[in-house]
Order: sequence, then structure tokens, then C-alpha cells
Amino acid sequence: MVQTSTSNLPHSFSSTPRNRKPEWNKDVDKSYVKMKVNWKSWKDQGRPRSKENTAWISYKKSKNMFRRSLRQSRQRTRNEIIKEVESSKHDNPLLFSKLVKQHRSPSNIRTDTDSLIVSDKKHTGQQLLEGWEQYFRALSNPDPCPPCQVDEEVTQAEVLLEGTQLHVTSSQLNIAIAQLKSGKAGGVDHISPKHVKFSGPITRLVLVQIYNSILFHCHMPSNFKTSLILPIHKGKWKSPTDPSNYRGISLTTVFCKILELLIKPELEEALHKSNIPHELQSGFQEGHSCLLVAATLNLIIESNKKHTFIAYLDAANAFDTVWHNGLLLKLYKAGVRGNLWFIVKR
Repeated sequence: MVQTSTSNLPHSFSSTPRNRKPEWNKDVDKSYVKMKVNWKSWKDQGRPRSKENTAWISYKKSKNMFRRSLRQSRQRTRNEIIKEVESSKHDNPLLFSKLVKQHRSPSNIRTDTDSLIVSDKKHTGQQLLEGWEQYFRALSNPDPCPPCQVDEEVTQAEVLLEGTQLHVTSSQLNIAIAQLKSGKAGGVDHISPKHVKFSGPITRLVLVQIYNSILFHCHMPSNFKTSLILPIHKGKWKSPTDPSNYRGISLTTVFCKILELLIKPELEEALHKSNIPHELQSGFQEGHSCLLVAATLNLIIESNKKHTFIAYLDAANAFDTVWHNGLLLKLYKAGVRGNLWFIVKR
């Protein structure tokens, strides 16, 4: 709980007036006044940007000093908040929850609920986490179905499957790391994409060796299959006590995301050879948009001389209840072979 609250605490603060910001102390205000004086002097000279101009140099230095003092003050304020939260977690659990909610960003707060109903059982207080765990475990572990022909075909494919072996190079790893979004949160290991982006050549060389070992042995580390699930409420008109009215956002580790980016081009190449996805499918395809779908639908309606019927399908909990063996069999028939197929299966 403390780790979760730490990740939710603000790295910066809202744009309130300066004198009411918690990080705006005397040192920050002093550096701000000095920066404004140098800025006015530089402005009066016509805002020259020459490196030889003393007003421009003084303004840049005072600006950097102001930003540095503001960052340091924000970090001290954030550390004080974390210290206050940690000191209250054992003595007063209610105060602990109140402080965590108080210091979370308002944009991240969807709704607050004091109870949760899972399997006709009401969970309150400290039992809320147990209720969420029970709900998500039931989603990811549906009732087992009796064996069918598809399961037998997948088993036979696993025994007879042969194909090319993947190999990761340093350039491929650099491309995958560059595709990571810096603003995203980390997973259960609290390592964010920004940490990997600023890693050195030795770290990246070790990562290449690790990913090649994973692909060679077709073994997926357990840490890659562990995620932090954040329930986000779908809307204010839905009951906050029903867990099905929340959208579960899974935060996997950044190293798992890099592996997904490494095998994604190989999967797309194999699927495109089998015309998957179909050219008329607009979702999850590059170069397609809602405007293209609307234009296509309008063309169909105008060219159709009879009535046109449209069916809308909304799949709930699509990924958690997907038929994995059916998906694996489709990948096999689409031409996905070798350790690429086994990595998806793992």
C-alpha cells in the first residue's frame, strides 16, 4: 500500500498562486525575484541572444538557479508527504488512507467507494483489497472447459512445431527502447521507461543477452507475467460498488514491454502474409481512422438499394476471457512458427 501511495503522490503541484504553493519557500521566492530582475534588464536591451551579452548570460544563469531551487523544494515537500504517510500507516489506518487520497492528483481520481460487492459478498475497509483480488482472479481463471479438438491440435502443434529462431540485436533493442513513452508508470518493480531510456551501453548489452536467452529457451520469466492492476471507474452514472463497472488497467514491467516491442514486427509480418487483419478492419491498424470507417459506411449505405442493417458488438473483459488455445491455433495456421509461437504461448 505504501509503495502504491508513493507512486500516486505528486511529482509537481497544481498551478495555484505562488504564495499558496507548498513548495514555494523563501529560497525559491528569492531566486524567482532575481530571475525577474535579470529578465527585465535583458528585455530592456531588446532581448539579445548573443553569448557575449552579459544580460543574456545573467538571465540564463538566474533562470537555471530558480528552476533548480524549485525542483529541490518540490522534492523536499514530496519527501515530507511520504514520511507523513508512512508514519501513519501503522498507528492510524484511516488517516493513512485519507492522506493518500488527499495527495493524489485530482485527474487520477475517478471515484471513491467504501465497499465492494464480489460474489454477493460485501467487502469493506481492509477487505477491499481482498475483494479486488478475488474479482480479478476469477476473471483470469475462468471455469475449465472440457477438452476439445482445438486443444488436441494445439498439443500436436507444440510437439511438431519447427521454424526460424529469433535473435535480438543491439539496433533492434535501441529501436524498441526509443518507442517507449517516458510519461508512463512502472510496473511492480517500480522501474519506469525513463530509467531504461537513460541506461548506458553496458546495461543495454546485458539486456540483449537476457532477451536472446529468453527467446532461445522459450522461457518467460515470472516477473514478466506479473502486473499491477489499477481499477478505473467507467463513469459516474455506474454503481461504484460493482467491480464490473471498473476498467482494469494492467501495468506490466518495462522489460516485458520491451520484449513485446521486439517480437511485434515478427508477428505482424507473419500475420500480414495471411491477410490478418483484413484490409476492411480499421481498428488497431496504422493509417486507419474513424473518419475512414464513417466514409466507408456512408458509401455502403448510398450504394445499397435495399435497407442496410448495422450490428454493434461490445465485448466485456475481452482479454481476460479470451480463448487462448483457439488464439494459438489461429496463429499456428497463420504461419507463426518457431520460438515466436512458444513465447506467445508462455
